[in-house]
Amino acid sequence: MALRLATAALLGSLTLGAALTGCGLIGDAGSLDDAGSSGDGGGGSDAGGGGAPVHGGESTGIPCDVDETLQKRCQNCHGNSPIGGAPMPLVTWDDLQAKAVSEPDLQVFELALQRIADTEKPMPPGGSEALTTEERAALGEWLGQGAPRSDEACGVVDPEEEEPWGIDALDCEPSHVFTSHAPGNVDAPFELPPDAVNSYYCFGFQVPWDAQTEGTAIAPILGDERVIHHVILYTTSQPLEHEGVFPCEVMPLDSQFVAGFQPTAPQNIVMPDDVGLELPNPGQWMFMQVHYWNAAGLTDVADKTGVAFCTSDEPRPQQAGILWLGTIAISIPPYAKDVSTSGCWTAPTDLNIMASGPHMHQLGSKFTTELHRLDGTVDPVVKVDPWDFDNQEMPLHDEPIKVNAGDTFRVNCNYDNPTSRWVGFGERSEDEMCFDFTLVYPVAQLGSDRRYWTPCL
Repeated sequence: MALRLATAALLGSLTLGAALTGCGLIGDAGSLDDAGSSGDGGGGSDAGGGGAPVHGGESTGIPCDVDETLQKRCQNCHGNSPIGGAPMPLVTWDDLQAKAVSEPDLQVFELALQRIADTEKPMPPGGSEALTTEERAALGEWLGQGAPRSDEACGVVDPEEEEPWGIDALDCEPSHVFTSHAPGNVDAPFELPPDAVNSYYCFGFQVPWDAQTEGTAIAPILGDERVIHHVILYTTSQPLEHEGVFPCEVMPLDSQFVAGFQPTAPQNIVMPDDVGLELPNPGQWMFMQVHYWNAAGLTDVADKTGVAFCTSDEPRPQQAGILWLGTIAISIPPYAKDVSTSGCWTAPTDLNIMASGPHMHQLGSKFTTELHRLDGTVDPVVKVDPWDFDNQEMPLHDEPIKVNAGDTFRVNCNYDNPTSRWVGFGERSEDEMCFDFTLVYPVAQLGSDRRYWTPCL
C-alpha cells in the first residue's frame, strides 16, 4: 500500500467493527482465478474464496488433519480461485508440489514449511487466527517429510458464518455507486495491463450531489477479487478528469480519505442513527484508488470494483470523520532492529473514537496507540503485535472511547530492517509509514485539514 504525497492509503474499510483480513502471500511478488463476486450479493464470494468449501470431500492427495488446517487457516485466500493477490491455491497435493512464484528454486510445500515457522512473516499472517500447537505440529511434520501424497478422502470444513455484505444486504437503497472503469466509460470494466504486477490506478469522478450530503451506509462491490489488494475512495478540491483513469503516481496534496475496503473480508458500514459520515461538498472531486496485486501474472483481468453509498441530505446530530494521527519522522538504519518512532497530538475538544486503523508498511514489527490523560493515566487504544503488512485492521471499538479536551494521542511504530539500505517515510511499499486513521465524532470544530503528524517530545 502506498501514500502518494500527503495522502493516506488506509487498508481498513472504516469497518466499524469488522477486521479487514489481508492475505499473507506465500509467494508474494518482488520484495515485498475466476473473477470474484460482484459484491452485490452479500455473504461471501465464489467457491474457493471467502471461506467457501473448496472441494467436495474427495481426496485431494493431502492427509485429512492437514487438509482440515488448510481449509480453516489458508484457503480463505489460497482457495481454488485465490483472492487478494495470493499467487497460488493451497487446495490439492499438486498445488503444494508446484514451484513457488516468488522463489522458483523452492516448491510451494518447502516455502510453506518456512513460513509457518517464520515469526516475522508468519503464515497465517499476523492478525489472523494463529495455528494451534496441534495444527502446527501436524502441518510441519507432513511438510517436513516432503509432503507425501495421501489417498485419504476428507470431509469439508463448514465455513464460519459471515455477516451479510454487499448492496443486497443493505437496508437502504444506494444513491451513489463508484467503480473502477475503462477510461471515459464508467459502464465498461477496467482492463489491467498484464505486466502491472504491483500497481495503483485511480478513477476520477466529479461529486454527483448538488447539496451537502452525509453517508449513512456503505457497501463494497467486488469485481475481480483475484487481484484486489485494497480499494480507497478519496476526495479533493483539485479538478480531475471525470470518468478518467490515471496511475496513482502523484495524488492531490489535499486528498482526504472517505472510505475503503480489502476484499478478503468485505463488510458493510452502517452508521449509527445519530451519526453521519462526512462526505465532500458539491463542486469537489472524488477518486478511487485501487491497489492491484497481480502476483500470479493473470492476463484476463477486467475489473469493476468499487463502493456503493446510501446518503442523506438531512444532517444528523453528529458528523464523523477521519483523523490522520502519527508521524512522518521515520529513519531506519540498515540491518537495525526494534527502531521506534512516535507522533503525538493533543485533542483541543472532546471527541468520541469509533474505530482505529493503524498503518505501516513491510518493515513494521509493532504498532500501538495510547491516550495519555490529563490526570496522568494512560489508556490503550490500539495494539498490533506482531505487525503484518498483509493483514491490517480497522476494528470498531466495543464502545466509543471518550476523549477529553487536553488528552494526548501517542502513536508509536516499531520496525525491523533486514535490508542494506536506510529506509524513511515514503509512498512505496518499500518505504515506511506510521499512521493511525481514527474515526471520530464530532469533527466540526477540527477544521478540514486533520493531518496531525507532530513527533512526540
